[in-house]
Amino acid sequence: MPCLFVTSIEMKKTPVLGQIVTLAGCLFVERRSKANIRKEIKNIKDTMEQGISITVFPESTSTNAGKLLPFKRSLFEAAKLADVHVKPVVINYTHISGFKFNKSNRDSICWYGAMEFAPHLIKLCLEKNVDATITFGNPILAKDSTDLRDQSFNFINERFINLEK
Repeated sequence: MPCLFVTSIEMKKTPVLGQIVTLAGCLFVERRSKANIRKEIKNIKDTMEQGISITVFPESTSTNAGKLLPFKRSLFEAAKLADVHVKPVVINYTHISGFKFNKSNRDSICWYGAMEFAPHLIKLCLEKNVDATITFGNPILAKDSTDLRDQSFNFINERFINLEK
């Protein structure tokens, strides 16, 4: 599905990865700054109004797959303003090189916290294969939904494989 990703300005500043995400056309947000949020929402809204699909990670960070974090309201605001549908998607990793995805091997896939990108990428590339399931939810018309963030969160949370359970 053709789309642009919304990612953090930190990604843009990461050596090598920054060049890749810039060339890919990613939209960048400063997730720690509330000062620019209106401008960033407008930029995302304007992009969607041009008919371009946007993919966001609504937690606005990466995790170790331990639990689902709260979704950021601002990322859904742009969809409401653009009057577009939101399609929740869940990606669950199931196996890494033939072994069930679990706490002991998750760092081969999950990049989070203070992990350095280059060593993580090398570790990931050394895996023989990574299996995942992808589940698509029904589209939710953003403009008609008073709880778009909660509806999306509930869909994903019900299907998310929580390694902390």
